[in-house]
Amino acid sequence: MGLSNVALNLVKRSANYAKAFGKSSILETKAPNISSISGLKYSTNLKADTVQIATKAGKHKIPRYLYHMTSFENYQKILESGSLKCSTRHVPQGVYTLELDSFGKYWSKDLRNDLCGKMLDDSKKIVMLKIPTKNLEQSKLRIRTQDEVENGRLGEDVELEIRKWFNITEIPKERKILLDNLLKKYDKKTALEKYTNMMPKKLFSLVKGYDAKMSSLFKQRRADLEFIYLDDIPISEIKVAGSADCKKLFGDGLRNRFDARDHNIAKTVFENIFKSKPEENMLKAWRE
Repeated sequence: MGLSNVALNLVKRSANYAKAFGKSSILETKAPNISSISGLKYSTNLKADTVQIATKAGKHKIPRYLYHMTSFENYQKILESGSLKCSTRHVPQGVYTLELDSFGKYWSKDLRNDLCGKMLDDSKKIVMLKIPTKNLEQSKLRIRTQDEVENGRLGEDVELEIRKWFNITEIPKERKILLDNLLKKYDKKTALEKYTNMMPKKLFSLVKGYDAKMSSLFKQRRADLEFIYLDDIPISEIKVAGSADCKKLFGDGLRNRFDARDHNIAKTVFENIFKSKPEENMLKAWRE
């Protein structure tokens, strides 16, 4: 069982934990009834080597651009709030993003139908946001590998230890008391940060991630990276890279189709998002 399956949905189980980890993000509030994506603001055309160019950070490099996929409804909430908010339902808490070179070469080997399926909302439209990293605080940018997060590659002992920290049915009594005390003393984001800092160091690659300046070293190992920014990102720092209307692409029964494991529905989505854009070169590495 990977970290993605560890029980962090404490809302249904305890009122105290609901206050701490409940769906409080503005990205999860009621969306306005908007059915057209014709008014989306797109970024200007970029050089053909967009995906490959990197920004120096110390002795290593980070990608020049990161990408965040969301539903059209959530994109409207981002516009209304003025920023892309940190996720409060995951650890580490932050804005979860893709780096297209790693994404195209390594994530695609396992299909990404599930990733696209999670984005479906009432309108069935998916929007890809593009975030330049030059104005982000480097110290707040973390990385993790999908092998660690999704495929349970850390070993059974690590998985058991994680559940004893985050699964409400397995957390020891004294640790529940500790977490309650932290929540009384701090805001929920700070409380969770302090809580994770108390965990064994062998869990840090999952619950804290690595410094993003190490990304080039991980890429040498052909790692499938995700980037996490540990703060909100102002809308002024975000552009729209593209969008896809899944209703038009696939018709009815979308959920069942995205659950399919025999063909790459996600590739069609990304082909539409990045059609005639420099990023479409990323798709050449994708499996059929």
